[in-house]
Amino acid sequence: MAAENGSREAFLPVAPTPATISESASRKMTEHSTFVCAMHFTEDEVRVHPESGRKYLTPQAVPSRFSWNNWGDVKSCQTRMAKRGVCGELEEADVEIETVHMVLLVHNYDSRAPPGALDEALEKIKELEELVSSLTISQALLEQWCVSDEDFRYFTRFSNKNIFFVFWRSIEPSTSRIVYWSKAKRIGLSTVEKEVVKPSPQRKMQLIDEFFMFCLRFAVGLRERVLAEIFQVSTSTVSRITITWSNNPYLVLGSVQIWMTREQVRRTMPVKFQQYCPNVRVIIDCTEFRCESPEAITLHSETFSTYKSYTTFKALIGVAPCGAITFASKLFIGSISDKELTRQ
Repeated sequence: MAAENGSREAFLPVAPTPATISESASRKMTEHSTFVCAMHFTEDEVRVHPESGRKYLTPQAVPSRFSWNNWGDVKSCQTRMAKRGVCGELEEADVEIETVHMVLLVHNYDSRAPPGALDEALEKIKELEELVSSLTISQALLEQWCVSDEDFRYFTRFSNKNIFFVFWRSIEPSTSRIVYWSKAKRIGLSTVEKEVVKPSPQRKMQLIDEFFMFCLRFAVGLRERVLAEIFQVSTSTVSRITITWSNNPYLVLGSVQIWMTREQVRRTMPVKFQQYCPNVRVIIDCTEFRCESPEAITLHSETFSTYKSYTTFKALIGVAPCGAITFASKLFIGSISDKELTRQ
């Protein structure tokens, strides 16, 4: 861009010795780190290096040429305005206004913001700071505890990291519609299973950490108080999350069709089964899962298994001849007999 005096706009480095731009502001320009526009300095303040030919400012250089003082030519402008008539004065003013407007379009860092713009900017900055403070994204606790495949096997009982995340990605879409136990208990669990219920509001803890808490509770057997210390939540929150995640995978995975058709069973049947029992479609058996001993005497007697000699829950499992699990019943109390469980 060309200025009024025909000089070309350039950004010049300061002299090797630090120079003061404004004595009132006491701002220092440091060597090789500050560049200023040549349009704001007179020709006497701009020097040319004899070897490199680069322009630089003298140590005493002070910016004195701006659009509001006619680029340093205030006296000559006043003299011309006084000698000329009113028409000439208006014509000169129009030319200066057009020139200044053109300069400010591409060189406006010395212009002032409109009234109220600074207050609006400060309010916007404050809003953004509050938004950033509310969006605190912390690293998932799972990533801190489980690094290797051995860690995943111990803390989650999944054989390796890949299998864990394959399972997590399969159930993750349904977690956005999760209904926590406190709400399900209030409206009735049967209602949650049969009807579309509005999901619970999002919690501060990440969903994958909630699932990790569920794994630590049931796979590792950590107490609720220990989990509360690990995840920095209350014991009641641990209880609600673990109960919720006990029901959520059941509802999600229970909708997956795992029962094999007769053709699938025949196609995957081992040779021995084909020779001796080709009509077998499923092999059933009851299995028991150990649980904590309830404090209530009645519940303790109902869940106590005489076969295992400790409190359990029992389920009926169906396995295809190829070894795939094709059926899993609901859990029953450990005192129920296998015959009664199969009948129900």
